Amino acid sequence: MNQSFNLYLAILGWIIIGPSVFGQKSITTVGATHTEDFNGLPSSGSGDFSGLAEGWLIYNNSSEESSNISSDGSSTTTSYHSYGSTGDGDRSLGCIDDQFSNYVFGWLFENNTGKTLYKIYVSYQGEQWRVGATNGSQKIDFSYAIGNNITDLTSPSFSDINVLDFVSSVGCGTLSCNPRALDGNANATTETYLIQLPDGLADGEQIIFKWQYPNPNNNATSHGLAIDDIHITFFDEAFYLNTGETDITDEESWTPFSDGTPISETPTNNNFGEFVGDNQHFIIDRDVTLGSSTWSDLFIEGDNSYFIIDSGVTFTVQDDNINYSFELIVKENATWEVYVLDEDNFGPDTYDPADFPGVRFDSLYTGSTIIYKPTFSYNFDVPIANYYNVTFDTGDDFFEEDHEFTFAGSYKVRGSLTYNLAYDNTIFDSGNTPSILFTGGDTTTLNVPNHTGAGIFPGITIDAGNTFTLGNIQAQTGYSQFVHSNNFTNNGTVYIASNKALNMVGNLSNTGIFNVADDGAIVQATGSTLSNSGTFNITRNKPDGQASGLYNFWSTPVVSEQMSDIGASRQYELNAPGTSTSDWSWVSGSEYLTVGKGYALTGVNTHTFSGEINNGTITIATETNGTTGNYNALGNPYPSAINAADFLTENSAVLDGFINLFNHNPNYSYTEENQQITINNAGATVAGSTDNSQTLANTYIASGQGFYVCLTGTTSQTVSFKNSMRGGVNSEFKSGRANPILAKFHLQIIDQDKRYTTLFAIAENCTPLYDWGWDALGSDAGSFHIQTLNYEGHVLGIQTVGMVNPKVKIPLSIATPHTGNYQIHIEKSQFDKMGGLEPYLLDTETGESWNLWREDASIFFEDSHKSKNRFFLTFRRYTSPTTEIVSTNQIENSIKTWFHNGTLHFELSENSQPESVRLYSVDGKEILTKQISTTKFAIPVHNLSAEIILSSIQFKNGNQQNTTHYLNK
Repeated sequence: MNQSFNLYLAILGWIIIGPSVFGQKSITTVGATHTEDFNGLPSSGSGDFSGLAEGWLIYNNSSEESSNISSDGSSTTTSYHSYGSTGDGDRSLGCIDDQFSNYVFGWLFENNTGKTLYKIYVSYQGEQWRVGATNGSQKIDFSYAIGNNITDLTSPSFSDINVLDFVSSVGCGTLSCNPRALDGNANATTETYLIQLPDGLADGEQIIFKWQYPNPNNNATSHGLAIDDIHITFFDEAFYLNTGETDITDEESWTPFSDGTPISETPTNNNFGEFVGDNQHFIIDRDVTLGSSTWSDLFIEGDNSYFIIDSGVTFTVQDDNINYSFELIVKENATWEVYVLDEDNFGPDTYDPADFPGVRFDSLYTGSTIIYKPTFSYNFDVPIANYYNVTFDTGDDFFEEDHEFTFAGSYKVRGSLTYNLAYDNTIFDSGNTPSILFTGGDTTTLNVPNHTGAGIFPGITIDAGNTFTLGNIQAQTGYSQFVHSNNFTNNGTVYIASNKALNMVGNLSNTGIFNVADDGAIVQATGSTLSNSGTFNITRNKPDGQASGLYNFWSTPVVSEQMSDIGASRQYELNAPGTSTSDWSWVSGSEYLTVGKGYALTGVNTHTFSGEINNGTITIATETNGTTGNYNALGNPYPSAINAADFLTENSAVLDGFINLFNHNPNYSYTEENQQITINNAGATVAGSTDNSQTLANTYIASGQGFYVCLTGTTSQTVSFKNSMRGGVNSEFKSGRANPILAKFHLQIIDQDKRYTTLFAIAENCTPLYDWGWDALGSDAGSFHIQTLNYEGHVLGIQTVGMVNPKVKIPLSIATPHTGNYQIHIEKSQFDKMGGLEPYLLDTETGESWNLWREDASIFFEDSHKSKNRFFLTFRRYTSPTTEIVSTNQIENSIKTWFHNGTLHFELSENSQPESVRLYSVDGKEILTKQISTTKFAIPVHNLSAEIILSSIQFKNGNQQNTTHYLNK
């Protein structure tokens, strides 16, 4: 405070006194940080100061202030202001001052550590929220005072710390004044300083920090200045690096501050350092790297002695050339980085807690990061460790082979926890599983961006008040999942984002809130139990791009969900039993959805299911009318996808080997049977739609998805859903991906904007008869369809055969609803040749034939038409089966292949860089894998019985080329 200002106050007789409203804040731990972010102040309207930490004294002139008003900088009212964007919880404390006011406040502390404190680290953020009607810049003056029984802000003798003053950055202007609001967060500056107390702050003494606001000396209002994000840390003693020094192992690099216990070094060689003595603190205020080229020891021995990594500083240890043991304090935005480069030099492959540098949990600051980078197999065996924004990073720089990276012990984490692991590192294994506690009331994120190994995470506990988010995590399944073996206990809030999954091997306990975004998932393995007294919120959205008036099949992932809560405009359930899927009845809004049952709903764009999630084995009784082929509408009961193939296999004694998903096309009524996607092991066909996508044989049925099943028996049976079927990240309703291996195509009949599709495939060991899981029943009852017939006369929506040859003729069932031209079309799969054979459509009535691989068949039908055995699929040999040139995708030139004397020959373009080749049977089973490095190579295949094989060449640039080969034996 300048002298003229002191004199001015004295003349006016302004004496600022008054008892502290909040008492004083107790200092109980050396090195602990005390913070104030002012977010307890009101974000709208007005309020008091009850949301602040203990120890604040707030005055205007001689009167204690009890209220403030929220402002975004637009207010000109002379008062204390809670500054911030309107409604935003991020606040700061400031004021508008004038010549008749004197706003000043302080934060009072009392030393109860039992020690004398010599160092105080102060950091706060200054913000300007308004340009006032006064010229030039203004400042908030910072000072402190020490005493006993401090009750006011004037009687102690204050010491100014000018480097901690906050000076405004925007003035009114000398020629013209433009008072206006500013964004204080955008112009904020951080003021930091380490205050040195020559005589110390004795145990039982008090210290008060004071912020004095500007007082204009004319009839004008001040700028709107504020302070925010205060951090104050108290230390007992500290040592500092000399100018230009970076060798922290040498005692000559350090300057003691006081005449306390000196640094003692016991060298056995140059640059060996051992520091002894209690209460010694070493402040590292510049980037330092140890190890790498110079052998060193670094030990700090003594109670309450440690290194302090200053703000923005990186302290790196490369411990191939260093042995060390010490404790650390990591300041704001500082980094502690450990490279473990050579296990031979360091000794055993387990970190001994006595030799492991520990980080003090109560002294980790906002934005600090801890990075551990071992570059060989290593086990972190630390009984208790505490981390803030910690990264365990193996990186990719040093690895030439797989390494394990395992953990044991218990971990407390605040902020983010990232495991940035290379290759197939093991994070946690089932025999060595620690536990992690996310605590401190923080918003936390767990990230594992590169992990593709068999990692299993430990038990997790989320403290009350914490918000926990599954971040960027990739597990060995290829999905972004979070996998662990022990219990997951949530007492706070857990958020699972889209395309993320909590994959539970152990048990799940919830007393808080789980929020699962659309396409997110909670997966519980067999034996995983659920204990719940909290709430799960599971959100599902209708398919992208679909109009809101169309129907979808829905099911409930929670135990209890009332139909009226979903808010559908129309809601129906299938009237089972029956052989038709078009017999539906209305469902009352007062009814609760049956778990495991599917419902047809429209008008639902998005819905959040709330309650307890379903888990474990769930059964539902089917209904039948006493005949075979009865359809029932079921639904996935879990908050995760289920594997369709696993579901069908589990219920193979009850169900036929396919499922149907509902796919409403606006060109049809929702009751028509051609509104279905049929799925089995061969893939999927999309009926009644312009969507021709295939689906993997192990298609996952999304959470909230309803579907049809076809019963094989004549009596009611029980269908089971089990945790063993669960897995994968949820996807949209009815989504699928192309199977790149299995030889197959979609056969379609097209009528303007309508089409009907059947799937034809080739798979080893399939027969011309009905094969469970590979063939799927269709229906010739509809007025518009194209389907195949097998040797038993079954109408099929999907047909899979073991082989095709020129003698094979597949009869077709075709129905058209009216007079007109129709196109018969093949939608090609990735393998666009079937062993040198091309599919033809043969009309036995007219004798015409069409090569469907090269052209669509355009056929005129009179009136409504329905026929069987008039049209056939046949297969004719390709004209040059022994040599074919296959065009490539994203690869220059071409690939030439030919078969000769029992050997398959390949010739690639000279500028290509092949890496491997794989051979498959036509049903996708791998025959062999061969590593290649030349562009010309040959593979003997004389011992193969197959006449058709598929090859897949992988290139170093990530591209892949697939080719079908006919072996002319």
